[in-house]
Amino acid sequence: MGMISQDSLKRWYHKLRFNLYPPYLFSRTRCVYVAPDYRHARLQLTLSWLTRNLNGSLFGGSLYAMTDPVHAVLLAQLLPGEHVVWAKSARIEFLRPGRGTVSADYRIDDTDLAAITTDLAAQGKAERTFLVEIVDAAGEVVARAEVTVYVRRRHQS
Repeated sequence: MGMISQDSLKRWYHKLRFNLYPPYLFSRTRCVYVAPDYRHARLQLTLSWLTRNLNGSLFGGSLYAMTDPVHAVLLAQLLPGEHVVWAKSARIEFLRPGRGTVSADYRIDDTDLAAITTDLAAQGKAERTFLVEIVDAAGEVVARAEVTVYVRRRHQS
């Protein structure tokens, strides 16, 4: 049996923190994947009595909470130590009732990182808006969210 790498433990720790985050823990939202380079994560939310709305589909608040901190957490890993990163705003559009298990993929690509790095160098702060689609098991889009993340140098006033 091989040794567990420090990076594997770090990713396991971040998945655990996502899964123990109270809005996720109590809504049964689960982080099921974090990429080794922190540029991709996948979360799932399952319909249950804790997440069901009056119409029997997924509660919109649970879907909304599912989109909130993920990009900020990923960016904090990609820009470690010297930056403050948080979700500044979010907007969600509910497109169809969510039934069963839904999932969302969160990605940060080279274009996103380059734009953030450029803005940080020029202004000392940056904002980037990410699109997140929440899909059901058939791949149908249940909700679409735009999440804006704010980044600044840690020691800036």
